Amino acid sequence: GRDPEHEVAVTIRDDGGQIHITVRDTGAPMVADMLEHQKLKAYKFDPADIARIPTSGRGLAIIQSYMDRVAYKKMADGNHLVMVKRKLRTKE
Repeated sequence: GRDPEHEVAVTIRDDGGQIHITVRDTGAPMVADMLEHQKLKAYKFDPADIARIPTSGRGLAIIQSYMDRVAYKKMADGNHLVMVKRKLRTKE
């Protein structure tokens, strides 16, 4: 909500096989089924109808398409969006 009193913190942890990214904020919590809702509706539009292509609302769906796991939880210290991406193993 662009409130300067609301804190946002990003934590990144590499456990060797996965990257864990947590975004914690102290703003209003996300609606309970927002992750699933955004995944389903984000790309439902007619690309030929340029005037009606949505200009926002696809961020969570984009995150979900790139990450291996995305979870959200409301905790005592704020809202936590947790994203996990497996690292590709390369042969040396």
